[in-house]
Amino acid sequence: MAKIDKQSLIEFFKIESEEHLEIILNGLQTLSIDTENWSIIDEIFRSAHTLKGSAAMVGFKNISAIAHHLENLFDFMRIGSKRLNKTLISRVIILVEDFNSAVKNTNDDLTEDDVTSFSERINAILSDAESHEPKESSEDKTTPILVTPTDRKEILQKADDVFDKISKIEKSEQFIHLKINQIDNMVNILGEIVTNKNRENAKIKEIIEKFEELNYSTQRLNSIVSNIEQNFSYTNIYEQQISKDTTPQDSTLTDDFSLGELDRYDMFNVYSRQLSEIVNDINLSYKAIQNIFETFKDDILSINRLIDKLRKDITSARMIPVDKLFNTAIMAAKTAAMSENKEISIMFSGEKLSIDQSVFDALKESFIHLVRNAISHGIEKPEKRILSGKPEKGVLILKAQRYENSLVFDIEDDGSGIDIDKVRKIAIEKGLVSQYEAENMRADKVIEFLFLPGFTTKETVSDLSGRGVGLDVVKDSIEKLGGYVKLSSESGKGTKITITLPLREVIGEYLYIKENGQLFAIPLLYINAITAINLNNLKEKMNVYQYNIRGENIDIYDLGYLIKQTNTPSFVESASGIILHYRGKKFLITVDEILYKVMTVTKPLPHSIRHIKYFSAATITASGEIALILDPSHLITGLSQHKISVVKEKTKTDKKEKAYTPNSVLVVDDSLSIRKYLSKILSSIKCYYEEATDGISAINKLRERKFDLIITDLEMPLMNGYELINNIRNEMLDRSTPIFVVTSRATDKHKNKALELGANDFIMKPFDEDEIVAKIKETIVGKALL
Repeated sequence: MAKIDKQSLIEFFKIESEEHLEIILNGLQTLSIDTENWSIIDEIFRSAHTLKGSAAMVGFKNISAIAHHLENLFDFMRIGSKRLNKTLISRVIILVEDFNSAVKNTNDDLTEDDVTSFSERINAILSDAESHEPKESSEDKTTPILVTPTDRKEILQKADDVFDKISKIEKSEQFIHLKINQIDNMVNILGEIVTNKNRENAKIKEIIEKFEELNYSTQRLNSIVSNIEQNFSYTNIYEQQISKDTTPQDSTLTDDFSLGELDRYDMFNVYSRQLSEIVNDINLSYKAIQNIFETFKDDILSINRLIDKLRKDITSARMIPVDKLFNTAIMAAKTAAMSENKEISIMFSGEKLSIDQSVFDALKESFIHLVRNAISHGIEKPEKRILSGKPEKGVLILKAQRYENSLVFDIEDDGSGIDIDKVRKIAIEKGLVSQYEAENMRADKVIEFLFLPGFTTKETVSDLSGRGVGLDVVKDSIEKLGGYVKLSSESGKGTKITITLPLREVIGEYLYIKENGQLFAIPLLYINAITAINLNNLKEKMNVYQYNIRGENIDIYDLGYLIKQTNTPSFVESASGIILHYRGKKFLITVDEILYKVMTVTKPLPHSIRHIKYFSAATITASGEIALILDPSHLITGLSQHKISVVKEKTKTDKKEKAYTPNSVLVVDDSLSIRKYLSKILSSIKCYYEEATDGISAINKLRERKFDLIITDLEMPLMNGYELINNIRNEMLDRSTPIFVVTSRATDKHKNKALELGANDFIMKPFDEDEIVAKIKETIVGKALL
């Protein structure tokens, strides 16, 4: 059996390692600002893990060992057993940069000394890291600001000092001033570049397809010409004797030679040789063009990486630290406390998070309203607090954090809380509800009256509060950003207002789908998992249809019905389902077709459709087609929960026969190096194979084609290996196609879970080439491989 060309695999590994180390460095830069960004920690951990497995596959055991040490470091951060402050994270950044340079500057594995050096540096960082104890963590400590009305000048001076302290810019950094519209113009230009990049990538994909077709045609032509050469390049003796009288050659000069001593050629022989020469020229030109194209493709990949980095840099230029928002709120709180003769201590955390300029502009007024309300409505005067057994100074807490796909802001006070009975009374007086309804209404429903225009519990009117302008304005401005406001309160103990905003990007990653022939996009931030619908898991409960997936029942909706494309929802056997998550809840939507994911630019909606809340913006595909972006935060808002008539279809009306090629294998892995390694193995044993970069791509291929074997990794974006196996076995109801899991996860827990879900074999990376070939041959029974 032919061995694999390791050099080509090393080249793929070099490209892949550079990408993963760049992801790790970018993530660490983010962590240096926000040490509590758990999603970033997960991302860099996964990149280190993939790098470890890829290095092992190409035989770079020392690089793999260093990546393993990094993986352990990030795992300690991820599970919280070790805590790195900003100084230690800076040391990790320098270490990873050194590791990146070492990998770039060698075409071979690193040395044992390198392993020792890097491992010692990592161990030193771990030993200097703190145990995860939030109460002692300097990163979690809130910064107090004291505001007392005892001395007006002293208060102003204290507040201004604190304001200057939290607003100061480190002298070591250099800055220039840019207008927001200048940055917006750069973002727009970058958006056009990204659109053109996507268009070029689509053209490259088409060229690759044409190359494959040309290669197939060239192979056929080579085969035909080879047959012609064997049969007709030299005319045999019998044929020459027959055609001797008709040959155009002058035989008088060669009469002295017998037919065995000198070949004779007729015109057919000449054409055969000319055809052979032409085919050889075509083959040489084809190989030359192919080499040029491979170089061009590498250049495009490099440009793509630069564009992605430029996108991140320009996008970050629009970002504003949350402490600027807090500064504004603190000044408002200071003024309100002085006006009301109250004493407060302001505490804040999460000030190093960043928000987009547009979000800052929208939140600024809301924060001012909320802190004024907290001081005016919530926190009591010193003498009243003392009588209630509270400290003389009230506490106002401002907090910002990133949770899943959202930014969450909390404004909390330890004041008197909301007087629910008083709210009920005012609601009755205003005719908003009857006395009977008010008395039997839950407290959380009563609180919602506070968000109505003009509703206030303040008995006196001042310049700062009691004018009926407050929570209704906040609610409207937050909902325009696609977010929501939640208010909770406990009488005598305080009030907490939580603002949740979805993370949105001018240039972001989206999943393209089709519904009733129309193209849509869903932000990847909201996607939890992908599944194939099995109607046996569809249940009706409380007039709502639910879908059971891995023992959990979640609400299911037909996308066409949600966006009013159809009047009657329908659920189809083996249709594509997308599990979305928002506000801590999950729901499932069914779509006609899942296409592919892409990094693209968002465009604002035209005024004519901006009122449709379940669309947030639009994107432009590489072919110039417009796709509306679905907004999961509003997709099922206001949907009637009464019982609806649902159509269940066992099969799609346009279902077609699946394509099939004997000895076919589907390789599913997000690592380029692993895919190429396995594809070369499969080619060497004459297997037909296709590649998929993640579970979604694999599901799409399995809908179109039947395979004799599926080889999959476990850890992949969007849909991991476990989810893929579960989809194949339980949703697509394919219990017969063998599935091999190939992973670097060596624990029994990982193995048992895969086998439990329906995997047929569990193979560890790095694996032996002869061993996996034997397993493939043994599995594809009755084929030409044996």
